[in-house]
Amino acid sequence: MDIALRQVGSTVLLSFVRPVNLEGDDSIQFRDRVKNLIADGRTRLVVDLSQVRFIDSFGLGALVSALRVVRAANGDLKLAAVPASVEAVLRLTRLHTVFDCHPTMEAALKSFQAAG
Repeated sequence: MDIALRQVGSTVLLSFVRPVNLEGDDSIQFRDRVKNLIADGRTRLVVDLSQVRFIDSFGLGALVSALRVVRAANGDLKLAAVPASVEAVLRLTRLHTVFDCHPTMEAALKSFQAAG
């Protein structure tokens, strides 16, 4: 699984390079990538989910784990461009109340900038 990183100020934008099912090994790779960013002191993250075609319990667990690790480091993680299929799973599991979701990467980035 390829994840592109782009730094904008103190915020890191993560984007999946090609369509992906966020399950199994891909979930583990994503979680580990976020943990590495946190270890490097990058604690303001925006994850572009536009290329996620499917998410299972492993994928949800990876997102929740990433959020927990980021917040433990006094940072935050925001989701952007969440596809309808993924949003439906977030709503079904009530995780839409846990994550700060934005329609675009730009909107998520602006929400960080507005927060300071």
